Amino acid sequence: MRATRSSTAAPVLSTEALYSTKLHWIIFVRPVCLLLFALFVSVRTPAAGTTTLLVVASFLGGSTLLLGATFMSYVTSRFVLRRHWLLIRLGWIRTARSELSLAKTEGIHVYQTLFGRLLGFGTITILGTGGSKSSFRKIARPLEFQRKLQQYAEVAQIEQRRHSVPVPA
Repeated sequence: MRATRSSTAAPVLSTEALYSTKLHWIIFVRPVCLLLFALFVSVRTPAAGTTTLLVVASFLGGSTLLLGATFMSYVTSRFVLRRHWLLIRLGWIRTARSELSLAKTEGIHVYQTLFGRLLGFGTITILGTGGSKSSFRKIARPLEFQRKLQQYAEVAQIEQRRHSVPVPA
């Protein structure tokens, strides 16, 4: 028995998220290592003088701020695939927001190191018509994202061709 879509079903809105991914947790490795090193230095440093304590406190504070900024980037960054659009939202204080038409997408390339393949992250590069290129690093599940994007881009391109009016010669 074949599954068919009911004619009474609501149409898929272009604002509905069909697929979503975010940055990978690997972005926390560098700030956490820096914070652990700062904690190690602060514990192992004898209270020799005010200058030493000030340097250790600055190092500890800076690494904590870096970890906080990384956390905010992780929480506020999203890659959302909609029916006809790819919405990319990055950052909180320093923000970037892009909306790419799936009908104007020519391809998506995924680059993963061995470590990235083992942990499930990579860099995606989206190629648009006219030679535009956008790269995003440390994306979670990039191969799944690539597959979904290509699937919906093909549908969007077919729909665009179907709705375009031919120009008379």
